[in-house]
Amino acid sequence: MSDENSNGAATAETQASGQNAGQPAVRMQILTQYIRDLSFENAVAQKGLASGEVQPEITVQVSLDARKRPAEHQYEVISKFRVQSANAKDKTPLFLCELDYGGIFHVEGVPEDQLHPFLMIECPRMLFPFVRRIVSDMTRDGGFPAFNMDPVDFVALYRQEIARRMQAERPADQPLSRPGHFCVIPAGLRPAVSCCGPFAGRMRQPVPVWRGRRDGASFARQETEKVMAKGRKRAWQRMLSGRRLDLLDPTPMDIEIADIAHGLAFVARWNGQTHGDWAYSVAEHSLLVEEIHARTDPDCDARWRLAALLHDAPEYVIGDMISPVKAALGREYGEMDARLAAAIHRRFGLPAQLPAAVKRAIKRADRISAWLEAVQIAGFSRAEADRLFPAPRPELIQGLQIRLRPPLETRNAYLLRFSGLIEEIDRKT
Repeated sequence: MSDENSNGAATAETQASGQNAGQPAVRMQILTQYIRDLSFENAVAQKGLASGEVQPEITVQVSLDARKRPAEHQYEVISKFRVQSANAKDKTPLFLCELDYGGIFHVEGVPEDQLHPFLMIECPRMLFPFVRRIVSDMTRDGGFPAFNMDPVDFVALYRQEIARRMQAERPADQPLSRPGHFCVIPAGLRPAVSCCGPFAGRMRQPVPVWRGRRDGASFARQETEKVMAKGRKRAWQRMLSGRRLDLLDPTPMDIEIADIAHGLAFVARWNGQTHGDWAYSVAEHSLLVEEIHARTDPDCDARWRLAALLHDAPEYVIGDMISPVKAALGREYGEMDARLAAAIHRRFGLPAQLPAAVKRAIKRADRISAWLEAVQIAGFSRAEADRLFPAPRPELIQGLQIRLRPPLETRNAYLLRFSGLIEEIDRKT
């Protein structure tokens, strides 16, 4: 079956840095992406399973296919995933999920001899977050704990396949290049770009095993989570939506606006040192910044008002820190914040990096909001606030009053404003 959708938030462009003089810049864009084929088989429901302890063992097989399309600079890349789970004790099948996920890419500026690895590494890497989400949803909806695949190392898979082909073709007395190093791909082993065909047949990629005791139709989630995290540092957080967000390597498809709104509504600004019966939340602050931003530029594009509403969105997982603490933590905090912000922007159709003029305008609105908060609820005198923040023009803050309300009320207001901006963006596009 086929479920084709426009690229939307998945649109991506890459601009190569450090280009040689006269060499065209690399440009890649996802024109569309789609499910080409999808199936899920629940063997437990069909055949039943003996009572007692079940130790699920999951393997993932990956194969890739790339073809040149008739249009200039356009290529179709298909990632095929076969996710199979069996009982480790007796190899009884538990479930089988097969997904063919494709994307149409516009690729320019890649030298001919580098195009094949580019299509087989960079393009599948762009599609993987969407594959991961679909597999997670399918396993959960199929009656099992959601299976969140670990990132696939497409570079390693490519190296392994080239090494396998060279091993098959080389004379018996000719050694391979050193392990871990890229080698030049002989022309006879490099598939033609016009019709790459299936790459590597089936490339196996093991993933962590999750285990648990069978209880009715599902496995114990707590045991599953424990084993999935075993063997590596835990850098992810499970959200109320069921998503598992990796803080060090966030992907757009693990981000939900409901999680952002809920988290920001419970994160206090000013470390909670504000007057009133309710903490002044980051969600409330974000609503105020978006309103001030709209006042400073009434004709502003709705996309940039959405960016203003989301300007502190990473704090739904990393919290709000006052400026002195951010300075003390140094570059690492800023880099984590930037990675999260880029993933959030891509999730909701914004560029990963906002234009400089837009960032400056949002920052001005942010500082005006900070001045208002300092004077109205944080105990600052006007003179003190004027020294720390730019004093706003009276017409910009006329009628603005800091609101303190229950977190759930603020969360709902944030979601309502987000929906309104998305609808306005959709109408214009």
